[in-house]
Amino acid sequence: MHPLLRDHIAVSITNKGIIGEEIVAGQAIFHMPRRLPVFFVLDTSARMGGTFQVTMQEGLLLVKRELQTYGDAFEYVYIGSITSGGMATSYSLAPLTAFTPPYWQAGGECDLSGAFMHLADALSFDLLLPRPGHSGDYPPLVFLILGSEPSEQWTHTLEQIGGILAQRQPLVLSLVTDPAIAEKVKAISRHIYLLQSAEALFITYYFSWTARTIARIWECYSSGTSDIRFPDLPYGVVMPPDQLPATGTHGQVFEKWSN
Repeated sequence: MHPLLRDHIAVSITNKGIIGEEIVAGQAIFHMPRRLPVFFVLDTSARMGGTFQVTMQEGLLLVKRELQTYGDAFEYVYIGSITSGGMATSYSLAPLTAFTPPYWQAGGECDLSGAFMHLADALSFDLLLPRPGHSGDYPPLVFLILGSEPSEQWTHTLEQIGGILAQRQPLVLSLVTDPAIAEKVKAISRHIYLLQSAEALFITYYFSWTARTIARIWECYSSGTSDIRFPDLPYGVVMPPDQLPATGTHGQVFEKWSN
């Protein structure tokens, strides 16, 4: 293209909801949508083999399918994932329509510390921050699924990444398989749920609930609603006894956010 034309031609890129309005001095200026980043941090250790491995992999596909039926949400939800079996592995944020769930073979110990170091990196480098003319991404969501108790290193890791967590303020929702694990994740998550049994149907219900929760949060964010009421918890998933509200309906969870 001739340099003079390149400097003045208007461009429009509608794929993935990205629209570019102009090119100035040879550089495209894009108006990005305000994305909702969602990260799945998954325990893929040896303890999470068999039913867990198969159903979690299918569950991520279920989340993708169901979110594509929720109005405009699929255009703005970006999904990344981190597996933590043996050595933690991170998979970058991608638009929902381009998201491909990772495949893993459950094995090794749960490297939760490594997983959250990867999460801290993603929160540091993968999010769009506020700048003139753009509000930046919405507060990120993190869905943690954990069947192993964190190691002692976990406390030190939280101290290391505390700064970036405070800056980005991710909303962390945790599903654990044992009440003892629930105690350990209180340091990172206000919303902790207990899987009553490792039945495939219960895990599938949880992933369906996850899709509805993402859609609900997106609706609240995009409409400017500050009070978020999560969908009722699915069958087979409960709040740990010490988290049950003194009043209100069991299974209803509330969160506040500020734009």
